[in-house]
Amino acid sequence: MKKNSLLKAILIAFGIAVILSWIIPAGGYSSGTFTAGTTNPVGIINLFRLPVMTMQTFIQYTIVFLSIGALYGVLNKTGVYGNIVSGIAKKWKGKEKALLVIITIAFALIGSLTGLSVYAFLILPFVAAILMMAGFDKFSSLLATVGALLVGEAASIFGFSGAGYIINVFGLKMTDEVITKIILFVLLLGLYLFFVIRKSVVGKKKEEEIPFLVVEKASKKSKMPLIIISVVFLIISLIGMYNWYYGWGVEFFNNLDTKISSITIGTYPIMSNILNGVSILGYWGNYEFAVAIVIVTFIIAWVYNVKLADLAEGAKDGMKEILPVAIYATICNIIFTVMLADQSNMYATIVNWLNGIKGTYSVPVASLISASGSLFYNDFYYLLYNAANVFSTYEAVYYPVLGVLTTGIFGIFMMVLPTSVMLVAGLKYFNVSYTEWLKKMWLYLLEALVVLIIVVIVVTMMI
Repeated sequence: MKKNSLLKAILIAFGIAVILSWIIPAGGYSSGTFTAGTTNPVGIINLFRLPVMTMQTFIQYTIVFLSIGALYGVLNKTGVYGNIVSGIAKKWKGKEKALLVIITIAFALIGSLTGLSVYAFLILPFVAAILMMAGFDKFSSLLATVGALLVGEAASIFGFSGAGYIINVFGLKMTDEVITKIILFVLLLGLYLFFVIRKSVVGKKKEEEIPFLVVEKASKKSKMPLIIISVVFLIISLIGMYNWYYGWGVEFFNNLDTKISSITIGTYPIMSNILNGVSILGYWGNYEFAVAIVIVTFIIAWVYNVKLADLAEGAKDGMKEILPVAIYATICNIIFTVMLADQSNMYATIVNWLNGIKGTYSVPVASLISASGSLFYNDFYYLLYNAANVFSTYEAVYYPVLGVLTTGIFGIFMMVLPTSVMLVAGLKYFNVSYTEWLKKMWLYLLEALVVLIIVVIVVTMMI
């Protein structure tokens, strides 16, 4: 039953939320004033209805992961993808630990500088295949990719889903407390690298099948078109998914869209009609990302003359292989669905009660508010939006360091809770059990938490 530990963990977390809904009264804030209500217990019907609602509400994750699976299924039909992977792995023979360190740092930087975890998952099958081809086991590959990504998000420097949410909720600038954020990133990553190197296993007998990889025989087809298309697509996707306007006040893409959309033929708005339904760069969500992946899949198939039957077969095989990942990444949002079901909720009551302990900015209280919210919300914005009713009453001078603390607590808890989309997707992708993850990660998570608290306390004392 060890292989079902992830599903059990998700169900246990859901069960805890259900029990709490019977115990903790719901509440809400209006104009900064808390109003207590009654409990909103999850009844028998909702025990079955909520999973269905979760699949319906968060199907975006299913779509994105299926599109990624289809892309890699088609890549295996090009005749060059597998050779690119094996070629890179061979170049790092004898330098495997260096490769592991470089990839770990790269994924941590993606998490910290962009916060685009779903975007990072697009390149995960490629990078994981290189690591496993180089001789690393699945757990080591999980640490260097998904684990490193989550470490980076915990020490968010410019990531919009971390630091970006903070500046928009509290009216700060992205560069506020940037030195503290960089120091925290270096400390957490340094600690993590030491942990990864200690836990990594390389040179094992290759018993594990590498997901999404078929190594072809030597092909005369050029690898360069695939490399160019991939790099261009990754750049466009990064620009499209990172919110430049709300993160940095950049209006270039908004203005560009306005100018292009204003092009007419006579009085007919030709360009606005052609671009109808196309989101502005910087405002892409998961659906736009999935559509872009599908488009680039067809482009690659066309460039490499992949027959329609092979394209369909590759896409089908890829989606079939990643389907369990897609389902788990979607269903782990079940507690989030519970919280979205009612405007008033028990988290508001918890926040109000915790705030009553001190009433002003306090590292322990703010930590508890962030930690408890991490159980209910795997989207940092919703946690922050609800907690801001209390946080906004603190002295504004503490907002920057409060942002570092809140982001860090949430990020660390997303490395352990079975409601974390990226953690769940990573565990399912690499077929690593949740219990194994906890057994090997608990010490690092504890150390990371201690480092975060110490950094925040020191900065607080300097204010």
